[in-house]
Amino acid sequence: MSIEKINLENLGGSRKVIKTGDVFVFKPKKHPYYYGVVINSDANIFTAKGLVHIHLFNLNSEKGNSVPDNLHCSKLLIPPILTNKLGWRKGYFKTIGNIAVKDFMSAKNATFFYYNGEIFDDNSNQLLVPKSIEETGSFAITSYLNIDNLISLALEIPLAVTPPDNWNPYWYREKLLNLI
Repeated sequence: MSIEKINLENLGGSRKVIKTGDVFVFKPKKHPYYYGVVINSDANIFTAKGLVHIHLFNLNSEKGNSVPDNLHCSKLLIPPILTNKLGWRKGYFKTIGNIAVKDFMSAKNATFFYYNGEIFDDNSNQLLVPKSIEETGSFAITSYLNIDNLISLALEIPLAVTPPDNWNPYWYREKLLNLI
């Protein structure tokens, strides 16, 4: 059995149903726990249904076992993500609670940039413009391994796997500047 090259610690896999408002933790090795929230547990990209729209926050704690009171006003660590449930099943995300997401400004502002320049929400509804650059992610399904790379970049941790020379996860940011 090969060992997965990843910077996140395994916190124990779960097949528990993922719900909107679930607060979860993730832990980069040799770092504290960081927090994430499921903004929409039933997002879609066109015909790809049942995706999970998550926000990962630049808020951490040594224990990571309770939901912080200030989570709703915390800044994002990386842009919004559309992913599948493997991060939980493989044990890299651990649900610790559930809260209402209506108070999260990042949830109100979240948009996604498609490769052709179109902007969408997490249910494939086209929008005229993004609401902010920081709260606009890529309109693509992002694997837990790529999420690991994005977290590693944000925390300035060496990547677990060297990406291709031309890899740029934020390729769309320059194009967003022209839309806002």
